[in-house]
Amino acid sequence: MRILLTGGKGMLAQDFLSVLDQFPEFECYAPLRKELDITNQKQLESIIKNYRPEILLNCAAYTKVDKAETESAIAFSVNGTSVGKLAEACHRSRVKIVHLSTDFVFDGRNSTPVTEYNYTAPLGVYGKSKRDGEARIEASDADWLTVRTSWLFASHGNNFVRTMLRLGSERNEIKVVSDQFGSPTWTVDLALALCQLIRIDAKNYFHFGGLNSCSWFELASYTMHKAHQMGLLLNLPKVIPIQTHQYPLPAPRPPYSVLSTLRYRELTGFQPMKWETAVDSVLKRIREKSQNE
Repeated sequence: MRILLTGGKGMLAQDFLSVLDQFPEFECYAPLRKELDITNQKQLESIIKNYRPEILLNCAAYTKVDKAETESAIAFSVNGTSVGKLAEACHRSRVKIVHLSTDFVFDGRNSTPVTEYNYTAPLGVYGKSKRDGEARIEASDADWLTVRTSWLFASHGNNFVRTMLRLGSERNEIKVVSDQFGSPTWTVDLALALCQLIRIDAKNYFHFGGLNSCSWFELASYTMHKAHQMGLLLNLPKVIPIQTHQYPLPAPRPPYSVLSTLRYRELTGFQPMKWETAVDSVLKRIREKSQNE
C-alpha cells in the first residue's frame, strides 16, 4: 500500500516513518516541503499523479496556537482551505485522505472523556481553523479518516516534555498550570495507531491519546522527577502548581480535553500507552542520544 506523507519534517511524521519497518505492506513517500507545499494545488496534483498513492496521510498543519490569534488568515489557509483542497484532490484521484486533528476543536466543558460524537465548539482561532479543515473533509466526497489527538510529545522536536527538561536545567522553580487536563500522547504510539487504523481501512472520526489523563502540572512533575532519577537533570527543580488565570496566554485553552479512546480500542484490539510509560520511553531515548553524542 502506497502512502503519501505530508509534513514529513514534523514530530509525528518522523516517528511515523520510524515505525514503518513493523508494517512491511506499507510503502511511504515523504516529499520535502519545497517539493510539496499543501497550499500549492499544482504540486499536490502532480505528486499524486506521479506517485499514485492509495493513502494521503496529512501531518502538515499550522500549530502555533497563540500566534494563530493574530495570524488567523495563515491558520485558516493551512488548516482549513488547503485541507479541503487536499480532500478534493484525493476524491478526484480515488485516494483516501487520513487527516490529523486536535482536542482544541472542543471547548473543554466536559467532565468525562470526550468521544467522537461530542459536539465541537472550538474556543480559539487554532481550534476553529482545525475544525474548518475537518468540516471541509466531511463535505468532500473523498474516502476519509480523521484522527483527533492531544498533548503530543516526543524525544525530538518542540514539545512540552523537552521544554520541561530545558527549563529544569535552567531554573530552580517552574510554575505550571494545574487546572487543565488532557491525554498526553507519545508520537510513536500515535504513529503505530495510525498504521493500525490504515491497515483495517478505518473511516470517519477516531480519537487517540494516552490511556490515562493528567494535568500539565502532573506531567511536568513526573517528567522532572524521572529525568532527575535518570541523570538527565543534575538538580530537581520545584514545580509549583498555578491556575490558568495566573499564566495568561493569547489563545484560550480547553480546561478538560481528555479524549476517549474506546472506539479505537474496540475496533483495533490495541491499547494506547499510559502517559507515564510513554514519558519513561521518551526520556530513555533522550538519554541514549546524549550518551552517543
